[in-house]
Amino acid sequence: MPLEKKTVTCQCGATYQIDKPSHWCTACGRQIFYSEGARRRHRWDTYYVWGALLSVIAFLVYIFIEMIAVPLVGRGG
Repeated sequence: MPLEKKTVTCQCGATYQIDKPSHWCTACGRQIFYSEGARRRHRWDTYYVWGALLSVIAFLVYIFIEMIAVPLVGRGG
């Protein structure tokens, strides 16, 4: 559902009329947002994705250590 058109100015000074929650500035490549709520939602989504990615990497490292490295090296005792 499109929003009302709103004029938004990027940090580089370029202005755009957008009707979506976010838009990419063609002058500098930064993402510009329709409202502060959209910026906050994007920030939390980014934190969620990074957290999920780090959890998967940590799980894979754990599996590697428990199932591959420990049996090869031995339990040392």
